[in-house]
Parts: sequence; structure tokens; C-alpha cells
Amino acid sequence: AMMPMGLLSCLILLNSCANPVISWQPNDQDASEMAALPDYDQYLGEYLAPGEKLALLLDYDGTLAELTSHPNLTQMSEEMRQALRNIADSGKAFVAVISGRDVDGVKEKIGLENIIYSGNHGLEVLYPNGTRHNQGIPNDVAGNFDKMIDHLNREVVHHGSWVENKRVSITFHFREAEQQYVAEMARRAKEIIESYGYRANEAHASVEGKPPIQWNKGLAAEYI
Repeated sequence: AMMPMGLLSCLILLNSCANPVISWQPNDQDASEMAALPDYDQYLGEYLAPGEKLALLLDYDGTLAELTSHPNLTQMSEEMRQALRNIADSGKAFVAVISGRDVDGVKEKIGLENIIYSGNHGLEVLYPNGTRHNQGIPNDVAGNFDKMIDHLNREVVHHGSWVENKRVSITFHFREAEQQYVAEMARRAKEIIESYGYRANEAHASVEGKPPIQWNKGLAAEYI
């Protein structure tokens, strides 16, 4: 199976070390895609001294696993899981997965115990020893969470759309909704989300509702 390019890029970095973590030979299709990638020796060579530990920070959907029509259908291949396990077990790379899914959900999908998981776009962090870190959400906003979901379910969930409850954030999905309803669904979903004090962001065939705090995957990566 073709590796998603996000992890492929990271594996190229790892293979540039003196003692590669994995053994991987690109096929013709891989090679053509690699030709369009930056010259890592030129741009990153000084940061990749042999023996230094690397940080490998990955997303799940679209990186470790192919995107699908429904989040529940997404599966990580055993080849990919073994590659990630080898990297984590090697001691040569610090590995974390930062996902838009809830943190327990993404850990269940990947199933490795010795890496760090971060969910809800960085709002939740779960360490291998079981320690958790959750970004604080204002009480008045958090208190509106269930009301927001109920309102969305009553008004905009129809003709194939649905709400994914991720405990501290939501995603309103309309990928499989009838096209004639999508524009109005998305517009109204954004209005409802914002009326309860959450930030509404457009995503892949969806609208995300996130707490109104200054936090994202990039800040989560720095924190981790």
C-alpha cells in the first residue's frame, strides 16, 4: 500500500540518519512523489546529526490512515502501525500523534502504548504513563456543550448529516448529505455553534465547533 505522504516525509528524515530506524525502498511511484519534496540534506542536514533524537509529530486522518467517508471507517494499516511501532521502540525518535479526534478515540485507532496522544486539536494530551493534560475551558461555555449538540440535532441533522460528539468539541459532518441541503446546513450549523459561545471553523465536508480559547495543534506540539 502506498504510504500517505505525511509519514513518508518523516520516514525520509529518519532514513537520513546514520542508523536508519526502518528499512524502506521506494518504488517508482514513491520515487516520483519524492522528487517533488524538499532536499532535506540541504535544508535540514545541520539538524540531523547522527545520534540525535528526532521529534516525529503526526496527524492520524489523512497521514497515518487514509481519509474515508465516515470517521468510524478509517483504519490504519498493519504495515503503517508496525513502522510507527519500530520508530517508537527504537529510542531514536520522540513520537506523538496530534489529532482532531478525541484523545481516547485516536489511541484506540492506533493501539500503541509508548507514544503520546493528543486529541481535539491539542486540547487533550494523554501520556504513556496515563497522565492527562486538558486545556481549561470557561465554565459558561462548557455548560452550553450539551445544549449546542441538542440544537444541532434538532435543526440541521437530516438527509445524511450528523454530529460527532468529541466531549469538548464537535464536528458537524455533511459529507454524505444530499447536496441540495449542504449550503444551508453548513450556514445554519455555524450560526448555532457560535450562538453557544464556540468557534465555528469550516473543515473537510464539515463544520467544527471548538471552545473559544487560544489553542491549536501547533501550540499543542510545542507544549508536548
